[in-house]
Amino acid sequence: MLGFEVGAKVQDHIFVGGYLAGSFGGSGTDFSSLCNQSDVSCLSSVFRLGFAFKYHILPASFVNPWLGVGLGYEGASLNLKGPGGDVSVTASGVEMPLSLGADIRLSKHLGIGPKVDFTVAQYQRGEIRGSAVATQRGELDEKAVHSWLTFGARAVFFP
Repeated sequence: MLGFEVGAKVQDHIFVGGYLAGSFGGSGTDFSSLCNQSDVSCLSSVFRLGFAFKYHILPASFVNPWLGVGLGYEGASLNLKGPGGDVSVTASGVEMPLSLGADIRLSKHLGIGPKVDFTVAQYQRGEIRGSAVATQRGELDEKAVHSWLTFGARAVFFP
């Protein structure tokens, strides 16, 4: 997942902003039996957009640990291509990311550091469309909660 945050510190300890993230890849376990067939190709994508709030514990220090919370929107799609035609399955809903990390100040204007994100989300709406099926869209009957756990690094300007 590649993501960007844009915002500002409204005071030394508080960052307020927005985030945009996305990724592309293969299918998950729910579609693996279908997508592993030799004549079927699958591509999945996830798109995330929302608001982010971070509390910086030691904002003037060389190492500045922080905690974050957010609220946003998540959309996911799976595109299948096979001998029977093309099908696209999409789902969308709300998400709440929780994060923690530390910014290591390299200069007055640049910092880098590790981060961990744990996101809880629930798809609420879905759509199936394509040449092989009649289009169906609407509220999902089963709104299971899912989560993401992401380990990564970040670069920050004006830490």
